[in-house]
Amino acid sequence: FPSHDRWGAEFVGGFGDGSENTTADNVRVQNAVPFYRQIDHYFGGLINWSPLYGKFNAFDKIFYLDWFFGAGLAAITTSDNRNEFIVSTNRSKTTDSHMGAIWQTGFLFYLSNTWMIRFEFQGIHFQADLISEDSGSSTQNYNKTFFHHYDLNLGIAVKF
Repeated sequence: FPSHDRWGAEFVGGFGDGSENTTADNVRVQNAVPFYRQIDHYFGGLINWSPLYGKFNAFDKIFYLDWFFGAGLAAITTSDNRNEFIVSTNRSKTTDSHMGAIWQTGFLFYLSNTWMIRFEFQGIHFQADLISEDSGSSTQNYNKTFFHHYDLNLGIAVKF
């Protein structure tokens, strides 16, 4: 039976904000509409497993670390510009909610028994509509596709 100190539960959340970049502006110059979908916010829960433990000596002090893996589910709210495909001057955003998978791997560098520096790589995956415009008519086609979002995080963690 696995040791209880190698397993844990974690609740995560994040907020996003963005604006169109120069690539989108260059697409608009060509009289085309760039489709984009951004994550506005997400909240989720993960089960974490820390199978590897290590220590190293630097500056005459011993430092401890854990390598962890986590997987779970997240509620994701996104916004996109699909209204612009109906009327090219309508830049209002459409908001959708999705369920998706969330995973992470990273290292915990222990400063004490309670406080740690956390360095992680996190991925979020969800399925949503991809909008395509039929050039011969004014209709839209909705096709489901997977969207992927990745983050590299550095922070402070507290162990209870």
